[in-house]
Amino acid sequence: MTISKAIQPTPKEHPNFNRDDFPLDKILEFKESVKLYANRSFDEVSNLTGVEAAVMHARICKEYFFLRCSLTKTCPYLPNRSEASDPPEPEPPVTKKEISYFLPPITNTRPSQVATLEQVFNIITRNEKLSQATFKAKALFVEYLNTGNKKPYTKFKDTSFPFVSFSGLFCQIGSKHLQTYSSLMCFDIDPASPINNLPTKEQTENLKKLLFKDEVLKPSLAFISPSGYGIKLVINTNIGKEQHVEIYQRIVNYLNITYKSQLQDRFDIDVKCKNIARVCYLSFDQKALFSNPQNKN
Repeated sequence: MTISKAIQPTPKEHPNFNRDDFPLDKILEFKESVKLYANRSFDEVSNLTGVEAAVMHARICKEYFFLRCSLTKTCPYLPNRSEASDPPEPEPPVTKKEISYFLPPITNTRPSQVATLEQVFNIITRNEKLSQATFKAKALFVEYLNTGNKKPYTKFKDTSFPFVSFSGLFCQIGSKHLQTYSSLMCFDIDPASPINNLPTKEQTENLKKLLFKDEVLKPSLAFISPSGYGIKLVINTNIGKEQHVEIYQRIVNYLNITYKSQLQDRFDIDVKCKNIARVCYLSFDQKALFSNPQNKN
C-alpha cells in the first residue's frame, strides 16, 4: 500500500513536533496498534486513502506525542500558566525512587528491605551469590530447550532469585498494599517462541543496548533475565499511579512499532507486567545498563 506523503498532517503544527518521526507506512504495518483507533479490520484500515488516511495518521501521531509529553512532563500544546484562563492543575507529588526488595522464594509476600534503583543495579552487577544462581538457571533453561520440560528451570527460578517491585514500596505483595508509588515501570521482553525461534544471545544483548539508548523513553535500567535470552527494561515515567496502566500500554505500543524489525517474531513484551504490584526477578548481568532516574527529574 502506498499513501501519498502529502497527506501526513500533524495534530497541530508545532516546532517540537517532527512528523518525520511518525512515518505512515511504518505505523500502518503494525496491525494491533492501528486497531486501537478504528472499529475496522486491518485490511480495511490498510486500504484507507485521502481524508480517512489522514485522519487515521493524525490520531496515531497524537498518541505518540501524548506519550512523549507524559514522559517529559511537558506539552507545548497547552497554554502557559500565565495565559491560561482556568486555574492550573496542582503539580503531582514528588515520587521517591524507592522500591521493595524481596528474598526468595517467590511465595514470600513481605519485603525484606527498601532499595533504590542504584542498589538494585549494584546487586545485579556484583553479587556473587546471584551470579552463581544465574549460571545454574541458564543451564536449566538450555535443558528445557533440549527436553521441552520447563519445570526444573521454573522451580529453581522461583526458589533461588530475589525479586523487587519496581513500581513502588509495598508492605506486602498486592496493589492494595502500595505505600509509595515510584513512577518506575518494568517491561519484560521474552523470547516469543523459545523452542522454535530462539534469539541468539548476541541478538538479545544488542536489543538491550538499543532499547536503553531510546531518546523518547530514556530507560533507567536494562539487564538480561535469568534465562539469558530475555530483557528487563525499567523506565522512569514521571506520572502518578492513576495513569500507570494507561501509560504502560502506550509504551508497549511505542516499543512494538518503533522496534518492530528488531522484535520481529523473536521477542514478545509481556503485557501482564502492567499490574502495578508486579514483581521482577533480579539476575546477574555484569553488562547491565544504568542511568540514575533521580538525575532526570
